Order: sequence, then structure tokens, then C-alpha cells
Amino acid sequence: MKTIQLRFVSLFWAIVSLLATWPSSAQSSLDFFTVSGTVRDGESHRPLANVTVSIPDSPVGTITNDNGSFSLKIRSGSGVRAIEFSHIGYFTQRVSVSGRDQSGLRVDLAQRSILLEDVEILNRDPLILVEQALRRVETNYSDRSAVLTGFYRETVQKRQQYIDITEAVVEVYDTPYTQDSRQSAVRIVKGRRLVTPRAADTLAVVLQGGPNTYLFANLVREKEFVLDPQTLHFYRFRIDDVVSIDGRLHDVVSFTPRIILLEQALFTGQLFIDRQTLTISRAEFGLDMSDQWRATQTILRKKPATLRFYPDEVSFVANYRQHDGRSYLNYISNTIRFRCDWRRRLFRTNYTVKAEMVITDAIYEDVVPIRSRESFPRSTALSKRIADFYDPAFWEAYNIIEPTESLEFAVDRLRKRSENE
Repeated sequence: MKTIQLRFVSLFWAIVSLLATWPSSAQSSLDFFTVSGTVRDGESHRPLANVTVSIPDSPVGTITNDNGSFSLKIRSGSGVRAIEFSHIGYFTQRVSVSGRDQSGLRVDLAQRSILLEDVEILNRDPLILVEQALRRVETNYSDRSAVLTGFYRETVQKRQQYIDITEAVVEVYDTPYTQDSRQSAVRIVKGRRLVTPRAADTLAVVLQGGPNTYLFANLVREKEFVLDPQTLHFYRFRIDDVVSIDGRLHDVVSFTPRIILLEQALFTGQLFIDRQTLTISRAEFGLDMSDQWRATQTILRKKPATLRFYPDEVSFVANYRQHDGRSYLNYISNTIRFRCDWRRRLFRTNYTVKAEMVITDAIYEDVVPIRSRESFPRSTALSKRIADFYDPAFWEAYNIIEPTESLEFAVDRLRKRSENE
């Protein structure tokens, strides 16, 4: 029986001693204009997170943050006249741009209700549907090598307070889905880090591999999670719903473990499968936490002997976007929540580690693989190497995920604290 190895969520404990600076936004010498604003639900007016904001028929884009805020940089002279907003369960909307800086834009997306008469009721076996989608991976997904530009952010919260924030601009050499993915690699372009200087917060959990999560957690390509044909029978599949993504109907297929493995935990989640093309456009999945011991054995590699570790959540979101008729992974997030305490202490401490990465641009012509000496090691934590990539002109014309209000507040608070100590 095949063993599923969770290489990307391996955790290790580190004593944090390096305090890196968090610079202000720098003016870029590159010629671009910026469109920024907020995306909301058209009825409730609540902010919408993870809305894809992009230039139509282009790989250039970003996503909204948890506050619904976005900022998209567009090269001047590119001829772009509109940007597009798309989100699961909503009508896709285009908004005109003027070619000049625009701020305070308010975009209200209209929900798309799926009426029963619009949906052809199909009596399909969900397992067969998943198998059909897997057989079409080479047809539905990128068949070209590409160099992708991405923005990566990793945060660590102790209780409700941020104690570690790391960001990086990265390049990904992505091989076609028809080829072995082992040649794919990530290179750090620039990065920065801010960490609390308080001694009480020096014990931190760090994601091993950092931006390489983009490679590890691509559920469609790295099938060892759920979609390996040899392990599909480990799961029970069910069609739960029909939703609209980018104006196309998708079956929502849920999966749960149907067996128990002795050596590790399995997964639960949902696959969003395009009814016409059988493309898996989105996946939401996480480690089955019903057995705490197995979950701990699956994700934890090393810890102090006197530390007790209690995992609560290990979850992922993988979103795929189409360009030139082929899909590619354009957003990935990984959230790990856990509690820990030291023996003889009364209270447990809650931690949340979150990593997310969005692809903001892509080049498909004359691409060159990333050399091994330039690639970021898959067994290394980004926060341990981030000082090597520090650049005071961090922002420039790169698109990012806008920081939330709480994150901006945390940055300001940690900066002031470091100045006073």
C-alpha cells in the first residue's frame, strides 16, 4: 500500500533571534498605474475575500484580501481598458480603467443563483466523475513550460497577535502537466520579514519549504493527496451541489475517508469539477482531524521533548484559472492551527500559521529553467533565509495580496515595539 508523504506541512521548532526590518513602500522606476479598491457582495455589502482580480485574457492578476481589498498594478501603454472580477457563486464583472491611478474603487458582485430548471440532473457516480476528470488532466491543464511570477506571504499568530510575518516575490519554473513535475522549481526574487522581539514569543512554528507549497499542494498534479488512482478507493465520494465559477456550472464533489490507515491520517474536502470540460477548477481540502494522534504523526517531524502538541486544523485551498484555454494553479493557501503547552504549565497556547501565494504574471515564450543553485531548497524554512533576499525597494511594480487592516496594524505595532526595546 502506498504511503502518502506530506512533505510540505512538515513542521519544526526554531528559536527566532533575527529581527528584520519592514520597509515602507518604495516608488518604482517602472512605468505603471495602480487600480485599488474593495469588492463586496452586491446584496449584503459584506467584503468578499479571495476574489480573482485580473486583466482579461492575460495571466496578470491578484486576489482580494480578507477585507475585500485589492491593488492591481498595470503597465502603462499596455492598452488595458478593463479589469475583471470573478468569484465562486457570483457573476463575473468587468470594470473599465482609465490608464491612470484609480483608488477607492467599489465593486459589488451579483450572486448567481442556480435555478433547478437550469441544471440538468445527472445520475452520475461521483467516483467515475473524478476518474474522468483525472483522465483529462493533460488536455485541460497547461501543456507549456512557463515562468510564473508570484507573491507569497506567511504569517504566524500567537493567540490573536501576529508574531512573525514573512513576504516574498518569487518566480516559479512550472513544467507542463504532461511532464514530470520534479523539474519545477521556485526562486526567491526578494523578500522581507518582521518578527516580534519579545522573549516570550521567541518559540515559533515555521513552515518548512515556504513558497514550495505551490509545488507540493497542487492537488491536480501532485496526486498523492487524494487523486492518486491507487488510493482513490480510500475515499467515499458524493456530489453535494452545483455552483457557478466564471459563468460555468460545476459539480461540487465531496470526499471523506472510508478506511483508517495505521500510519497516518487521510483527507476530507471538496472538488469543483466543470460540467462541460471536466476541469477541476478548485479544491478545498484538509487533513482528517478525527484522530489527533494520527494527525500529529502525519504533520509533526520534530519538537522539544517537554512540549505537548495538539493539532486542530491543516487545510488547503487550491484555485485554478484559465488562460488560452488551459488551466493552471493561480492561488494556493495553507492554514495550520494548533495548541501547545509545556509540561507543568496550566494553559495551552493557540497558534495559527498561514501561507498563501498568488500567481501575478506568467511568461510562456523562451522560458529558461531555474538552475538548481538558484532554486529555493524544499527542506528549508523561508524565514530562516529571508535576510538573503532583503530589498529596500520591495514593492516596485510587483502585484501583491494587499495586507489586511489587522496585518497593517500588527506591522505598525511590532515596528514601534522594536524601536522602543
